[in-house]
Amino acid sequence: MNRLSRPARPKPNRSGSAVILSFTLAAILLACAVFLLDAAGPAREAAAETLLDDNDDFGANYLPLLDAIVNFRFVYPAIGCLLLAAAFAALAVASRIGPRWSVIALGVFCILGSIGLLCVAVIRALADMQVGDYEYDELTSWLKAGAPSGFESAEEIPMLTTLFGLPLVGALLIFRHFRNPESD
Repeated sequence: MNRLSRPARPKPNRSGSAVILSFTLAAILLACAVFLLDAAGPAREAAAETLLDDNDDFGANYLPLLDAIVNFRFVYPAIGCLLLAAAFAALAVASRIGPRWSVIALGVFCILGSIGLLCVAVIRALADMQVGDYEYDELTSWLKAGAPSGFESAEEIPMLTTLFGLPLVGALLIFRHFRNPESD
């Protein structure tokens, strides 16, 4: 039998810079997630030790609040960074070899994840600015004191990378698409 030959579909010709930048953003977010997860244990232990040194009954009452703050400050942002790192890695792969709809879908997912990380940062900043919640302020300061030295940077780097990196990836992909209109 003679097969009908179809014309070869052109391989997507997208920006290599966008792919490299997406992988770089994924690596940065992954490093921040690992750092935050790694810092959660020592920070919690140091704060719990300080809390329980004063009075066992008083300190034991605030351990659930300490755990909630650790989750809010360390664990949830780390999980968000892991998900966003996976999304950026998938965006890089889709940008290189995937169809245009997958690039658009993953780009939208990255935008939503970035907005989510920015919302967590805003909520965290608003919680830090609240006056009058002495227990929260004290536990948060003990957590920050017990955290490794790069904790403040690890909190801010994911927001900055997504804030500046995602629009740059989009601009590189759009620019390359308009330069090569015959690609899918």
